[in-house]
Amino acid sequence: MPLKFYKLILKIGAFASFISFFIIANNYYFPFITGKQIYFNVLIEVLFIFWVGMIVKYPQTRPKRKNWINIALVSFFVVLLISSIQGIDFNLSFWGDAERMLGWFHIVHFLGLYLIISTVFTEKKDWYWLLGCSVLSAVGIAGYAFMTNQGQKAVGNVNMTSNISTLGNATYVAGLMLANIWFSIILFHKSKSWLLKGVITFAFLMITWSFFYADVSGSQAGLAVGLLTMLSLFSFLNKNKKFKQVATIILISIVAILALMFAFRSNAIFDNNKVGKMLRDFSLKNTTLNTRFYAWRAAVLGFKEMPLLGSGYGNYAFFFDKYFQGSYYKWTMTEEYFDRAHNNLLDIAATGGALSLITYLGIFVAAMYYLTKNYRRGKISLFDYSVLMASFTSYFVHNLAVFDSLANYVMFMLMLAMVYSYKDKALVEPQTIEATAYLAVKTKHKEDKKNKADEDWDFTNKELIALIAAGLFSGFLMFNYNSQFAQMFSDSIEASRSWQTGDLATVNEAWQKALSHNTPLDRDVRSLLGNQIVSNYSSMINLKGEARDSLLKLAVEAQENNIRYNPRDSMANLWAAQVYFYKGILENNVKEVETAYKYVKDTVNNGGQHIPPMVLKSNIELVLGETDEAIKTLRTATTWYSEYYDLYCHLTDYQLRVKKSYTPAAYDDFKKCLNSTKATSLNKEVLKTVELKYEKEKNWEILVKINEIKYVIDPTNQALKQHLIYLYKKAGQIENATALETSK
Repeated sequence: MPLKFYKLILKIGAFASFISFFIIANNYYFPFITGKQIYFNVLIEVLFIFWVGMIVKYPQTRPKRKNWINIALVSFFVVLLISSIQGIDFNLSFWGDAERMLGWFHIVHFLGLYLIISTVFTEKKDWYWLLGCSVLSAVGIAGYAFMTNQGQKAVGNVNMTSNISTLGNATYVAGLMLANIWFSIILFHKSKSWLLKGVITFAFLMITWSFFYADVSGSQAGLAVGLLTMLSLFSFLNKNKKFKQVATIILISIVAILALMFAFRSNAIFDNNKVGKMLRDFSLKNTTLNTRFYAWRAAVLGFKEMPLLGSGYGNYAFFFDKYFQGSYYKWTMTEEYFDRAHNNLLDIAATGGALSLITYLGIFVAAMYYLTKNYRRGKISLFDYSVLMASFTSYFVHNLAVFDSLANYVMFMLMLAMVYSYKDKALVEPQTIEATAYLAVKTKHKEDKKNKADEDWDFTNKELIALIAAGLFSGFLMFNYNSQFAQMFSDSIEASRSWQTGDLATVNEAWQKALSHNTPLDRDVRSLLGNQIVSNYSSMINLKGEARDSLLKLAVEAQENNIRYNPRDSMANLWAAQVYFYKGILENNVKEVETAYKYVKDTVNNGGQHIPPMVLKSNIELVLGETDEAIKTLRTATTWYSEYYDLYCHLTDYQLRVKKSYTPAAYDDFKKCLNSTKATSLNKEVLKTVELKYEKEKNWEILVKINEIKYVIDPTNQALKQHLIYLYKKAGQIENATALETSK
């Protein structure tokens, strides 16, 4: 096949990679992630066939082995693979999970994209089209965000507050927009048409608006550092004194303004506006930042524990759980399980070790080395050099607070391939008429020499063998993995919906089908089944029979299979404990409850100071008749974080209802329980007991809280309403009494 047709197919494929950003597969599990990655995988696997055929027939198109970007990239992926093989959970490292789809198998496809782009995009016009396509995709996502912000119905009914646009996560959008801010600047500079400059300006404004709408502090810091980098280089290296002076003044002014704004960010002028929020997000009181500190601490400790090759790529959650501290709950009671360090460097260090980190940093060093080298040799302009250096700097800083995703990986590979093309003069602008003429003659001579070979429609033997071998390999991956992944994700959604039928036979059949594919990505689907057993426990109590037994058996087998990947996986052990516990309760089987106890102890032993597993452990101990041990377990949990008020509700119940132990400690626990939303679930017998006590003491404030709980449980009880009004008045809470009296 002629070279131009190979290149045409591969170029179209590169453009088609941007389509992945817009895919929302609502019939797949994790619709914002799985559909995108499967599409991208299949696309690269198809393109791989033609790429192999091309480099076999046309040796001049092969990637240069002595290029440091290529060496660093390939080394990074090789070391990650070695880390995965020796790690604690190869399945998670190699295949990843449904929520991220970032196992080694998936991310190596991004290397494929880099090789394709760097190989076939060899002319300036090619790169203008590619950058333009990237900017256009960003404008599409920005436009979608803008439409949704105006109240129009979102595709897939996405809530833009948390899931900005089709990417499913604001941090992913911010990363995409960050890269395209720089791409649009490059295109504006290169464009000679004012009409086109106007279009690009509009795109730039849309992208910038979407970037700030995403509201990601780390990305904003990345943009700021990138701008300072660009202005610094343009200022210090500019040979034009006037430009140099202007750039220096602008740079100093920006730094001064930012410093002043940051210093006075508490001023009332910044209240209730976007600028104030951005400035105040950079604070030690910021909840997100503080939760990140815990994540970073765990990564550092993990790196110290396994410094060379880490725990295995993607196995960060092992360290986060192991080194989890109860004081984390001071900042949030939710999102206490992190599967990423939210800092790319620390994540790579902890899971891939020092070798992975060195090769990863080597990618940036190589890119900046070639940019600097080509600038010093006059191969690229100062403007291009400054913008591209800024793009890498901003991307690097952005990743210090987040982790990569499909869209960000695509942008990174595009940036690296662009530097590669600069090195090979694809984007070099001739500096003089003589240089232009020289390059034209030289190019014409080369073209004449290889034109015949490049137009050859005949397939050589090597070419045919390469196409067949690559086709078989890609076909194997597509049909045995990506196709099976798609079917499994689709069936799992159908299985989760089957509960709505109320027929356990249908539910059982649906889940049997979902797990029949036996794919390497079944991990999350098995956990989903466990979650649904727990969530639908009450509806299964009165639905006995073979279907329920079969479903429960399938659920415990699913959790056991997940544990086999990594017996120290605290989350897998927790799911197993819960499923066995509820299975034991439903079947009145003590052995199953004892098995649950074994798994929950493994969870606690490997899971740091996570409190929910301790609550489950105490529940199991209570069922096994070990009430004192259950109370002891909860007491231990309170030492991890004393303001986790749900614990005191459980302690109140265990002491007053189960043990009938009316001690001062039990009543102290009850008072603390009143600060928890769990107080509304207290047993009526317990509420009656404490109410009698505090009525004797005439403790009106506590009596108010007790009766508020009772009123929440039974809001139509008029007698209870009148009693609560009476208590409000006795406690001196006249406004509350009046409000309740006038309420309907």
